Amino acid sequence: MDFSKLAKSLNPYTIKKGFSYLKQYGFQEFKVRLSERFEKEEVDYNEWCKNDILTDEERKAQRGRIWEYPPLISVVVPIYKTPEVFLRQMIESVTAQTYPHWQLCIADGSGDTAGTKRIVDSYLSDKRIKYKILAENLGIADNTNAAMELADGDYIALFDHDDLLSENALYEVADRICKTGAEIVYTDEDKVTSDLSERYQPNFKPDFNLDLLRSNNYICHLLVVKKTLVQEVGGQKKEFDGAQDHEFLFRCVEKAKGIEHIPKVLYHWRVHKASTADNPLSKKYAYDAGKRAVTEHIRRCGEEAEVTDTLFPGFYRAKYQVTGEPLVSIIIPNKDEKETLKKCLDSIKEKSTYRNYEIIIVDNGSEDETPQIAEMLYQKYEKVRYERINVRGVGAAFRRGVELSHGDVVGYMDIDLSTNIKHLREAIHLFETQPQIEYINGSRFARESDTKGRKWYRRITSQGLLILLKLFLRMKSTDAICGFTFVRRQTALSLIEGCSQDNGWFYMIEFLLRAEKRGVKILDYPVEWQEDYNTTVKVFKTICNYLVQIARLFNEFYIKKHI
Repeated sequence: MDFSKLAKSLNPYTIKKGFSYLKQYGFQEFKVRLSERFEKEEVDYNEWCKNDILTDEERKAQRGRIWEYPPLISVVVPIYKTPEVFLRQMIESVTAQTYPHWQLCIADGSGDTAGTKRIVDSYLSDKRIKYKILAENLGIADNTNAAMELADGDYIALFDHDDLLSENALYEVADRICKTGAEIVYTDEDKVTSDLSERYQPNFKPDFNLDLLRSNNYICHLLVVKKTLVQEVGGQKKEFDGAQDHEFLFRCVEKAKGIEHIPKVLYHWRVHKASTADNPLSKKYAYDAGKRAVTEHIRRCGEEAEVTDTLFPGFYRAKYQVTGEPLVSIIIPNKDEKETLKKCLDSIKEKSTYRNYEIIIVDNGSEDETPQIAEMLYQKYEKVRYERINVRGVGAAFRRGVELSHGDVVGYMDIDLSTNIKHLREAIHLFETQPQIEYINGSRFARESDTKGRKWYRRITSQGLLILLKLFLRMKSTDAICGFTFVRRQTALSLIEGCSQDNGWFYMIEFLLRAEKRGVKILDYPVEWQEDYNTTVKVFKTICNYLVQIARLFNEFYIKKHI
């Protein structure tokens, strides 16, 4: 923790806010929040920001660009008793844009006593600015809708009344629209102190991820939406005030043709006493509205899920229902398995009593005849899919398999099928009858398991690994590498988003551990298991890799607090 940074931030307000958070969420969550805010940065973000400024040459080039078909971007801002300094800085961050084809639409719900009309009037000489005084404060959603009604643009950009745009924000958005025709564009963002002295907590976002959006409104700002799409979905809804942007975004992405992410920090979320960015307790109602927004979105998509809160305000978990005989995607990574691959598929076909499955063979670097055999099996079996990747390792193969999968449930099975295939039907039945279960982890060491033919040295290495995992990483499961893992697909996608890009065997252990740390409901499932005597695993090399990976995860979980 950066104690010098912490000391500089101490004042009566921050101390009071800290005690409030401690009382509400307890010591553990208070400690997490504190470490997030004042964690020592590997790269000094303020130093990084110095390089995130347009040069004079870049600024001149952007201002001088001749656009063939420039989209008009209407920046819509609902204001309510905005402090003068914030309001002026917000407006001037728009007027300073290097992209000239913009419009600023302000709807003012402040009332006569706020003095905001006097401030806005001083900028109205710029005819690109439109201003409307509302008869009353309609709430954030309807105030935003009122600002949208002023918009003449091809696209609408949502902007908060106390935040700031980078001077090239609209230029980058317009450039991306011209290149892709996207109907939704969003950018990265960070936070800025009230006096603009410090930028911090950058949010470097992934490209569009619906499952992540269902967990949290990670898109947030800057959000730009094609006006025709806004008109189609009908603007924002008052009943979702506090999470109106999240709910509105769901309706937009459900119908959008093209969603683009600009990986640049172009929006600055101002932190002050009343802002949600600074005080998550200030808008608890917003988190309830957010949960309703996620629930209704999932229902509109024809899916069934129970949406619950997590320990972190504004973050949700969707537990999806599996009904009937859902499609199961069985991922089988393989490398140089010409003798085993056909045997594996034949065994599944002949012995499995569960029939609604697809098999995804992911070849990760075979140098023998395995690819030819896989192609033959792909042609032979209707339920088999095959892809060859240029990266070696089970982790890489599993990630690609999940990406290719269509099933409600995805699973990983070792190609040797050491785990009895009968457990497939049993696992799916558990998903159907116990919707709270999100992850089934096969275990050779559960009390009811039946393990046969295990070589003594393999048993020692497996048990030794478990001891290390429990000692250093506090693993709860009784096995980590059984080779029988089945997970609801949406849960798997969410876990992959948070995992490393490790390509080896250890990836599946990390996948399990992150599920545990995130509170995913895991069933430790006893199995019948038969040792494969033809294994190609190199024990010593594998052990060395495990030790390195355990050290890495210990650092992430308990030093950096990244889960």
